Amino acid sequence: MKKTLKRFQNKRGKWGVKNSNGEILIPPTYSFIGEIFNEHYFSFFDGDVNFQCKYSARIMDYYSYINEGSWNGCDIELAYDQPKWGVINSSNMIVVPPIYTAVFVTKPNLIKVSKNGYMIKWIDYENDHSEHWTEIGGKTGVINTNLDIIVPIEYDQITFFQEDDGFIFAQNTFKFLIDIDSPYDVFDFQGNMITKNPPKYEDYVRNL
Repeated sequence: MKKTLKRFQNKRGKWGVKNSNGEILIPPTYSFIGEIFNEHYFSFFDGDVNFQCKYSARIMDYYSYINEGSWNGCDIELAYDQPKWGVINSSNMIVVPPIYTAVFVTKPNLIKVSKNGYMIKWIDYENDHSEHWTEIGGKTGVINTNLDIIVPIEYDQITFFQEDDGFIFAQNTFKFLIDIDSPYDVFDFQGNMITKNPPKYEDYVRNL
C-alpha cells in the first residue's frame, strides 16, 4: 500500500496524523500513534510514554532472540506493560477502547490484541537502525472493528497471511514464532476454526 498518511508530533510531544497535503486528519492529542498499516484505522497509546517497566525474564529471552546471529546487535528501547492500547478510526472516533497491552491493525476490519503482556519497541542495529514493535507474553487474539471475537484471546502466538482468502494461525507455545512441529489452530477471517484439511503453516511460509 502506498502510504498517503503519516504520523507527526507537536511541540508538546503529542501524536496525530496528517495526509499527503499536510492537512491534519487526527489532531495531536495522543501519547503515541502506532505505525500506519491501514488508512482507516490507527492504533494509539493512552498511557505514560515515559514509563519503562522492569525487564522481566520473558523480555530478556526476547532480547536474546532478536540478537541471535546479529553482528551489530539490537536493543530494546521500551517495554510497556500498561493496558492502554486501543484503536481509532479516520474520523478520530474510538473503535477499540484502550484496554489492551498490545494492538496491531492487520486488515481493514481485523485487529490483533493482547492482554497481560508487553509491547516492545526495539531497534535493529544490524541493518538500517529501523524501529520495530512487537508484543510478547500474555495472551493474544483477534477482534474486528465491531469488537466481535474472531480468534479467542487465549493464544501465545498468532500469525496472519494477508490474502483475501487468507488464514490466521494460532498456537500456544513459549516460542516467539509458530512452531511447525507443535499443534496449532487455523482460522479464516470470519472467525471459523478450520478443522477439516486445514492449511499448513509451512506451505504459506515457503511461498512468501
